[in-house]
Amino acid sequence: TNQGPLERRQEALEPFYPAPDPVPTEPPGALIRHEPMVEGIGLDNGSAHRILYLTESADGAPRVAGGTLFLPDGPPPPGGRPVVSWAPPATGRASDCAPSRSALPTAFMEWVPAMLDRGWVVVTTDYAGHGTQGVGSYLIATAEVHDVVNAVRAARAFPDAAASSTYAVFGHSRGGHAALWAGTLAPAYAPELELVGVAGAAPAAPLAEVIDNTWDSDNAWIIGAPMAVSFPANFAGLDPADVLTDEATEAFVSLANRCPTVGDTTRTLTDVFDGRFFARNPLDVAEWARVIEAQSAPPVAPDIPVLVTHSVNDGVVDAASIATMTTAWCDAGSVITTVWLGPLRQPLNGPSAVTHFFTGAAGGTIVTTWLTERFDGSPASSNCSQPMPIVADTPN
Repeated sequence: TNQGPLERRQEALEPFYPAPDPVPTEPPGALIRHEPMVEGIGLDNGSAHRILYLTESADGAPRVAGGTLFLPDGPPPPGGRPVVSWAPPATGRASDCAPSRSALPTAFMEWVPAMLDRGWVVVTTDYAGHGTQGVGSYLIATAEVHDVVNAVRAARAFPDAAASSTYAVFGHSRGGHAALWAGTLAPAYAPELELVGVAGAAPAAPLAEVIDNTWDSDNAWIIGAPMAVSFPANFAGLDPADVLTDEATEAFVSLANRCPTVGDTTRTLTDVFDGRFFARNPLDVAEWARVIEAQSAPPVAPDIPVLVTHSVNDGVVDAASIATMTTAWCDAGSVITTVWLGPLRQPLNGPSAVTHFFTGAAGGTIVTTWLTERFDGSPASSNCSQPMPIVADTPN
């Protein structure tokens, strides 16, 4: 055949992902199948396993999601191993973009070995509809949280994982949106589990502020393209043509399907749209504004500690939106710590989409230290009294 090695690899993986027909009626989190990963996992202190598990859509309909389970070497402690549920950033809607299908399952997850060294289980969801059948749920809070929490349940069902009921959620970008929403939704959804904290690296949690601040930027397509697919598919009355340029209306589906690379961030808009993705601010269109505001994360109650790490020159989730969120959550009584990182990539004095790609990896070391204290039962504190390097937006 004319297939290259990547195509042959994806073809070989294909039999793992089809959902049973009919989808089983077992409880969410039940394992459907699993297999060891043996190539490119980059670990010398643990193992990796591809999993397929049951989850639920936002309205409770049964779904199937893929994921990856990382298990540490060595015997588990008497109470079982704490679990970190990693909510990944957007990886593209095409099946071969799903994280569990990657030939480098720890890419941008350089913190995994340190977590395994501490004896933790790390589980990551692909999200239902990414690599599996059905429509995805990009930035749809309830569905994302279901996928993230049910990945923990799947880890607990995995043979010999010895995963305890104690867990935390850590996510980047889209996954940060899921993680911070988990602080509000997960305790009631999974009362049998103990959520000790949530952490977001460059989280898209303040979604309305992010859209308001970046809709006319060169990087608006990075969030805009998958949102233009996901929101109309899940909410009635939304038409992408009401908010996108003509060029973007023609191309947003193909953009959302592609597996993003660091290089895409500086090329794609210039090549395809001549610099514009949205024709107007979606918050100025009532139907879109209603959905975007509903998917913006509310302040987390003070019994669930929150950590946010963010770069001052992130060009996708702008720093001002995180400053605004931090101020609002501090005022609401959330126990939130925000750690500001310097510029991670060029340009050093302006917004960089490339920086956004590296925030999850850079924040992982900070998150690992913070979660060590959460799993040890140490009380969390906020740093709300500390001045921020970014001025928060003033609400209109």
